[in-house]
Amino acid sequence: MWLYLLLINLLILPNILPLLNILAFSFEWQIADFMIFFTGLYLFGRTMIRSGKISFISGIDILDKVIFLLLIVQVFSSIMGIIRFSTPIIFVFASLFKSIEPYIVYFFIREFIKTERKANSIINLLVNIGEIIIIVGLIQIFSPNLYLTIIKIFFSKSRILADEGFINSIGWRVSSLLLNPNKLANFIIILSPLMLIRFGKVSSFWKKVYYLVFIVVMFVVLIHTSSREGYLGFVAMLIYLFFNMKKCRIFPSLKYLGIFIVLFLVIISLNFNLLYHRIVGYTFGGDIASLEYMYETPSFEARLILWDATLKAISRNLLFGTGGGSGSEIVKTYTPTYFITGGDPHNTFLRTFLETGILGFLLFWYFIIQIFKIKKVAVNFEVYKCALQASTIGLLFSGILGDSFQDFEISVVLFTLIGLIQNMREEYEKLK
Repeated sequence: MWLYLLLINLLILPNILPLLNILAFSFEWQIADFMIFFTGLYLFGRTMIRSGKISFISGIDILDKVIFLLLIVQVFSSIMGIIRFSTPIIFVFASLFKSIEPYIVYFFIREFIKTERKANSIINLLVNIGEIIIIVGLIQIFSPNLYLTIIKIFFSKSRILADEGFINSIGWRVSSLLLNPNKLANFIIILSPLMLIRFGKVSSFWKKVYYLVFIVVMFVVLIHTSSREGYLGFVAMLIYLFFNMKKCRIFPSLKYLGIFIVLFLVIISLNFNLLYHRIVGYTFGGDIASLEYMYETPSFEARLILWDATLKAISRNLLFGTGGGSGSEIVKTYTPTYFITGGDPHNTFLRTFLETGILGFLLFWYFIIQIFKIKKVAVNFEVYKCALQASTIGLLFSGILGDSFQDFEISVVLFTLIGLIQNMREEYEKLK
């Protein structure tokens, strides 16, 4: 029950608490932050009681160790950032705490969700949460004013309502309850394989119709996020699933595959102008009528400027990284004087290298490799392992243009799936 409440609060319940003001800094926080904090204290206490070992997880393997090392490196890099750049401690702590919450969720799952029944119930919950997020996204497409009313009710304490950029984008970029179109697109990359697997598993005709309709709606919502990183990641994820159809069991027959291809082509043709403008016109031509490009360059050139500046920042912080609190500000010091977009690297790999140094970067790639080396799990969960791997492929390609693995909500869902599959791997090995 605790994990159910935790995931619901983390993913769909808004910032319902007033802003927290500490030492001239204002932070948005959730009930889930309290829950995660006490969960972390509980796990830490169990670890200390058992002689400082994380072996309270009985079936610990190399992936668990890599995830634990990633956590240690993030904490270490943030501490070094405070020392080297005099970044305010409270700001770094808030940023660091948010980034380690997915790790706490992961180890909590590894400790307590041991049975297939419980694991399936958590996946059902993730799918249900996804359905709510997609439905709100659909409302935003057809009635932006109703969507804004929903946001004003549920996010009344959030600073997002004072963000002019967010308010102005409501009518043309869907962000649903995640309040960010790129986050929503990456969330769809993770949700899509789960929905396709559900479509392949159910035998009822009407259930198949439901999942078919929902997958189509999900694709429409993805298009209306206008997220180029999401488009790239979604295509990569679909290609992986296509070449692993038998393993993932997503289409019972070629007939259903044909239906999906026809529907997707129809949706693309109906939204061709939107896709062309966003992918081609906006990326390479720039929208000179937009304030964003009034003084600078088209989007693609802006990315190149940011990547070049990030590489320069990395070369001067190769060993320790900058930590999570000051990386963007450091990147800004290497951008041209006319460039006003900011210092976000817009690349998950460069950002990982920048914030955690060479050790964190190498661990990140080792972590990715280990996801594809997870040992055999129970038959019913092999398809979810395939879904995890397809999502990872999608997020890797999405990360070329954005911060896919740094998105908090995305990391929570990804680490939840990894934890569940790891437990099912452990249970399967016990039965051998």
